Amino acid sequence: MLQRDTPATKTAPVQSRARSYAPWNRVWIGHDGLLGEVVEKGVTVRMFRDWEAMGIKDTPGPQAYECGPHDRAPIPDWVKKMRDVGRLTAAANDKLPAGSAQRVAIVAIVGDSSSSAYRWANGQGLVVVGVDAFDAGTYGETIAHETAHALYEHHSVRKGKPEARTPDAFALRFADLYTRLQDTEGVPIPKGKFDPAKPPPLEFQGTESGRSAGLVMVMDELWAGAGGHPWDGPDEFFASAYGAYRQDPKLLKRIISHYAKKDKKITALGKELLELLPLAGNYKAADALKPPADPKEAEAALRKAGAPWDVSGYQDVLGWAVDPERMPGPRSIACPVP
Repeated sequence: MLQRDTPATKTAPVQSRARSYAPWNRVWIGHDGLLGEVVEKGVTVRMFRDWEAMGIKDTPGPQAYECGPHDRAPIPDWVKKMRDVGRLTAAANDKLPAGSAQRVAIVAIVGDSSSSAYRWANGQGLVVVGVDAFDAGTYGETIAHETAHALYEHHSVRKGKPEARTPDAFALRFADLYTRLQDTEGVPIPKGKFDPAKPPPLEFQGTESGRSAGLVMVMDELWAGAGGHPWDGPDEFFASAYGAYRQDPKLLKRIISHYAKKDKKITALGKELLELLPLAGNYKAADALKPPADPKEAEAALRKAGAPWDVSGYQDVLGWAVDPERMPGPRSIACPVP
């Protein structure tokens, strides 16, 4: 028999429903699925999966899991990959000072790739990775992009109180470069990973959509095979460019050379980009940089980008990953007597 419960609230604390069932560090049993947690190198990784994903279809899911094997397939494989997610995220956190609020404390594996993002939750950084990217094994590219948001956010606020959003010279220089790359020739949006033998077209053939070549050249589609919208602001431009630099700097250089064929300005601007990227997270080097001679456009672009979206208190699956006690689940589960 299952006794149903409602989500916990901050005003009505209840005893934690977490179990310590290996191979998870902790797991919460919900009505519709479970939320598993591992902690790797200081990063908490949580993932929600429904009962069907675990092959549980007939017996009520909570009872089948509680009363049956806790390490049923594919849980061990999930946990192994979740620990890899934690290690990759921790390596990215190393670019941020210890104690920095922008460091990613939680990775939530929920939703699909359209949900992937860098968010803010309870005063800490959070990265969302789509379940589809996790299952496909392409989460490394997602983490490279989303943790880059954390790094640029730190540069964007480090010269004052966070609420003042006072950027350092690095953030300003990158935003200034973004504004200048906006003013490059348009090219079609690429459809697939960059192939030197068959590079993406530089000319429009019909009514296909396009963007400035200087921004398209760092698009995740080219180095990861999917995603990226670097034209949306300096933060998105940095996340795509830095993700490419972390994953394959030689490929990034080849892509820049390709798009320079469309607009000669990209040769010099691309060189500037490749010189700036290694300075991210090097705060001594950032402080040695001179800000743009006229920072107005860069400052405006940074203001428009704004702060990360705060998901504290959400009541959906993402909210459960932030605070697992909010997930609706049974108060108790009775197992059949043999």
